[in-house]
Parts: sequence; structure tokens; C-alpha cells
Amino acid sequence: MGTDAAATANRIRYVADKIGVDKVALGSDFDGAIGTHFDVSGLAVNCLC
Repeated sequence: MGTDAAATANRIRYVADKIGVDKVALGSDFDGAIGTHFDVSGLAVNCLC
């Protein structure tokens, strides 16, 4: 299975193929309270205000 970014992307693709890409979402708190499998410091910050 793996725990790197490629493995995470493969799992997301699997779910998208099963239920449709319009129903897949990715969310979390990237504040350091949880560990991630890869560096998330370069991810864009989105805010719905």
C-alpha cells in the first residue's frame, strides 16, 4: 500500500473511479496536530468566508 504521496494519490483515484470525481473531497487540519505522509507546507490555503 505505502504511506507516501503517491500512495495517497492512488487511493484518492480509486475512490474517484468508484463514486465519481465530483464526490471526492480532501480535508484536514494541517496545523501539526496530526501526522501526514508527505510535506503539506506547499499546499494552497483555501478559505470559504
